Amino acid sequence: MTFINLISPYAVKYMKSEGILASLTLTQAILESDSGRSELAINANNLFGIKANLTWEGEVYQKKTKEFSGGKWIEVVAPFCKFSSAEECVEYRSRVFLKRLHYMPLWGISDYKEACQIIWQCGYATDPNYPLKLIEVIEKYKLYEYDKEGTEMVKIFIDPGHGGTDPGAVGNGLQEKDITLQISKRIKDLLEGYENVQIKLSRESDQTLSLKQRTDMANAWGADFLLSIHINAGGGTGYEDFRHSSQSPSSVSGIVQAAIHEAVMKEVKEFGVVDRGKKAENFHMLRESNMTAVLSENLFIDRVSDATSLKDEKFLNAIAIGHVNGIVTAYNLKTKGLAKLMWGKTEFKKGQIGRVTILKPINLWTDNEEGKLEMVRILQPDDQFRVYGYRDKHGGQYDVGGGNWVTKMDGYIKYETPSKALLAQAAEVYR
Repeated sequence: MTFINLISPYAVKYMKSEGILASLTLTQAILESDSGRSELAINANNLFGIKANLTWEGEVYQKKTKEFSGGKWIEVVAPFCKFSSAEECVEYRSRVFLKRLHYMPLWGISDYKEACQIIWQCGYATDPNYPLKLIEVIEKYKLYEYDKEGTEMVKIFIDPGHGGTDPGAVGNGLQEKDITLQISKRIKDLLEGYENVQIKLSRESDQTLSLKQRTDMANAWGADFLLSIHINAGGGTGYEDFRHSSQSPSSVSGIVQAAIHEAVMKEVKEFGVVDRGKKAENFHMLRESNMTAVLSENLFIDRVSDATSLKDEKFLNAIAIGHVNGIVTAYNLKTKGLAKLMWGKTEFKKGQIGRVTILKPINLWTDNEEGKLEMVRILQPDDQFRVYGYRDKHGGQYDVGGGNWVTKMDGYIKYETPSKALLAQAAEVYR
């Protein structure tokens, strides 16, 4: 789409500098300007329907517009900002308009669905269906892909050893190919909880693959790191891992190997696993791969005590967690965010002291630049907001974030405080 191609460089540029999601910028530009075809876009380079307030010092463009007020649409004439170019418009929106305290809850948000909801709650638009419209456009054109630009992705290739007609080592009712797949899938699931990482498995089922097919696959994909998972045999016991014999302990492969080794041994300590050390060999998976590579041998399938552990879900989880923790340390991966702490159907946020549910239509207020109350929009029944504070002014008002206030009015709102149990959970999650 030509319009997206035109605007996306600016959306990404100011996402990097100002922390406003590119997908949100693009979806609003598409929706507000009819993909650059609106009167405002053509005559004023105004892609977002930004109105000119008292602080605007540039040119003004007057036009008729519709607003949702009192439960119905009305037509008004309003002044809008006029820009010299599309980039100036995107820059102003990102650096000035959305940097008002009014929009503070939006800053740094990484979830496009949450961003669409927040910008509406902050009063950007009065249409109650605005968040859904924004999300539909994002998902239709896959605009969330632009949110990933400028971030360095780590591509991790996980190889569950053996498979299909090749069972690998066999013993004590176990086949190596089954256990390596179980561990590898656990590692993949855990790694998906981290930002800027892509994971690919050489196989996700009981499939026959040659060693060459595996390394060719990793090389063609352009992996940054290859992890080959195996189970040992031959009468020994314990855990060991390998880098290629050409790589020293101080090489990148050696450093990643050491991080994984230390993390795995820490996780399996309670199982009494023997540490067989960090080793180097000329294995195919290490030799023919073009990236940093480590091969791990996770206990001995033909030893009863080791096989008992390999049948234990708790042990398999520990092995997977150990590998993941090592990779996270080596590549400095960051989690995608704290696990959501839910209060009913909504997430309980840090600093929240309560919540307000709207029972009857009521005004949402903000303090304007002159310190006076200014109506943002009319809230509708079943709307729900987090409460971060309270003030005695204007008959008592709840702070619902972004410089917005809801007046305390019996019969119009319902205010609730979190339980002691929820507060205790929040203290643990947000410590």
